[in-house]
Amino acid sequence: MRLYAGMVLMFVAMNLQAAGEMKPGLMAEYFEFDTGISDFPKIAADKLPSIRRVDRTIMVEDCQENFNNTNINRNFYVKWTGSIKIDKAGKFKFLLESDDGSRMFVDGKQIVNNPGTHAMDKKDGSLDLAPGLHDVKIEYFQGDGGMGCKLTWVQPGKNEEPMTENNLVHKADAE
Repeated sequence: MRLYAGMVLMFVAMNLQAAGEMKPGLMAEYFEFDTGISDFPKIAADKLPSIRRVDRTIMVEDCQENFNNTNINRNFYVKWTGSIKIDKAGKFKFLLESDDGSRMFVDGKQIVNNPGTHAMDKKDGSLDLAPGLHDVKIEYFQGDGGMGCKLTWVQPGKNEEPMTENNLVHKADAE
């Protein structure tokens, strides 16, 4: 009986470890709408995303069609979720450049707000962060016309650069 109980405990421990495993990129959920949108939409609880996948970065240049290789072109909303991996404490600046609206939340606090329908426009916000993982949510919506969304940051003592899969991660069990 002891051997069986030990095996069960080992199995549970292995599953808990796997559940906490982090993988590169953010979970992305793409929602399409039949009518035009001009602000962040409220997503009905029963609405499923058209596409659900891992995006390793958010670096979509200004374009007219095929947003981020999805074949989605207008009236859509994207929600990216996961964590930011911080190696050293400091003040971090986050920048979102988008056409149309975008916003970013870190540990539940809105850091960047770039609302409304507009051409590519960059907004930023700063935050002191301790080393470790910090929950992140980035939202983007597109009505009609040109589209694009880029996430960059400025780490302490460095220049602005894209956030990459080295710093954007998600839980393996989120897939």
